[in-house]
Amino acid sequence: MPLGEVIRDPFALTVEAGVRWHPEWKEPRITVNVWRILPMGDALGWSGEKVLMFASLLDPNVVALIKFHGQPVTEESSKLLAKMGVAAPKVQQTLSTFYSFRTNRN
Repeated sequence: MPLGEVIRDPFALTVEAGVRWHPEWKEPRITVNVWRILPMGDALGWSGEKVLMFASLLDPNVVALIKFHGQPVTEESSKLLAKMGVAAPKVQQTLSTFYSFRTNRN
């Protein structure tokens, strides 16, 4: 596994694959991110080509989308997005706020 750890228990990955239109961008761009939430609530995150280390665990369409990470939507990538049922946003985001969180494990 990434970071060299040995996996003894199952774990979940949170995957974001789609199109965002950040307030600082002139057009929508493709985003592929993966997070692994750790038992104490911390999270590890990867984006773009770094997500390929999890390719065997991901949907093949998500793996194909990784090469377009950070790029505007093209004719080639729009076909893949349509196959996934994803459309580019029609309006730009007004905020770029992200929330961090911790989960409690009892």
